[in-house]
Amino acid sequence: MRKIPAIFACAIAVSFLPQIALAQKRAKPKLNDDVALPADFAVDYQLGLSERGKIRGTNSLLEGTAYNEAGTAVFSKLIQNTSVSSLGLPYK
Repeated sequence: MRKIPAIFACAIAVSFLPQIALAQKRAKPKLNDDVALPADFAVDYQLGLSERGKIRGTNSLLEGTAYNEAGTAVFSKLIQNTSVSSLGLPYK
C-alpha cells in the first residue's frame, strides 16, 4: 500500500519536469527589433571624444601598453561570443 502514494508522487513530479525545463528556456532577444538602434554611432563617438579629456584628466593614454592590449583582447573576445554577435550590433 505504501508503493501507490510513492508512485503517484513520482508520476506527478515527472509530469512537471517539462514545464520546469521549458520555463528555463527564454526566447533569444532580438535587440534590433525591440530597440530602435541608430544606423551608426557617430553621435556617440563625437560625445565620447568631447568628454574624453574630462574623464581622462591628467592621466596619460594607455595606447600601445599591455593594459591597452588586454582591453582590446577582452573586447574582441566579447564581441566574438555568439550570444553577443547574434544580437547584430554594429561592433567592429
